Amino acid sequence: MGAQNESNKIWFFWNSGTNVTVIVDHPQFLHVRVEDPRLARAIYLTPVYASCDATIRRDLWAGLHHISLDMDDPWLVGGDFNVITHDGERTGHNTRNRGTTAFSDMMLDCGLEDAGFIGNRYTWTNGMTALWKKFFRLKQGLRWWNRHVFGDIFQRVRDTEVGVDEAEIIYDRDPTPEHRNLLHQTSAVAFYQDLLSAPPQPLDHIRSDVIPRLLTVDDNLALNRPPLIHEVREAVFSIDADSVAGPDGFSSLFFQHCWDIIQEDVYRAVLDFFDGGHLPRGFAATSIVLLPKKDGACRWTEFRPISLCTVFNNIITKLLNTPY
Repeated sequence: MGAQNESNKIWFFWNSGTNVTVIVDHPQFLHVRVEDPRLARAIYLTPVYASCDATIRRDLWAGLHHISLDMDDPWLVGGDFNVITHDGERTGHNTRNRGTTAFSDMMLDCGLEDAGFIGNRYTWTNGMTALWKKFFRLKQGLRWWNRHVFGDIFQRVRDTEVGVDEAEIIYDRDPTPEHRNLLHQTSAVAFYQDLLSAPPQPLDHIRSDVIPRLLTVDDNLALNRPPLIHEVREAVFSIDADSVAGPDGFSSLFFQHCWDIIQEDVYRAVLDFFDGGHLPRGFAATSIVLLPKKDGACRWTEFRPISLCTVFNNIITKLLNTPY
């Protein structure tokens, strides 16, 4: 037997010998009363799956506080609160206060105590790494589907390329297309290695005392605050849905169409970036594409290289360049 909360993010299951009554159905928790012959008295359980948005979490704290006002029986509250009580509960880069005080105040007001834990102290990775791993697993499934259900489009392309090459060989026997392509490939690598591998130039010492201070303290606080989830959504949907996918194979259309499913994972990853987290190589990867500067371009200097980045990289860039 089972029950779920109204957002379908919390599922609660029990055996037929146990009697469970749903008391409060909330988007961020499910409050139930549990009666079982093995228990001396009824207990109350409240599994939690909190929002990534600190503003939305206020409704969670208020809901738990309301329950505590009439709670005299044993009460267990647990789950994913998406917040910590102190910096010792996480490792790595520096943190900012994202509701830590509000979480601690809620525990105090509700009379809740930390029951401790058994097992590894840290059970999750940073938001960007977690999102990248989920995308990687999804891509493995899509590859299987592509090959066994839709048909291996990459093999189709390879078969077509072989046919084109054979036709060109027959049409133009000397010089062969293989030799011409090999020559073009070699010259392209040499040209763009020289163009894009210039040694870094040292910057002269900058005297900060001669630069006027234009930002106020409030301006700095506004610039340093993490983006809100609705701002991340605006960045996602501001990207052209028809734009080409990045090196990871996920396009902006995928992010927009699946936003209701992936929004919390994406938002956690964004917060992790603005908190100084390490950017996985998969998100930092780019593909270099050559665009002709004019019709009939035939020299490497007549092509403009552009970098196709991942959608997540694009989201971060838009958030950094958008004044809020």
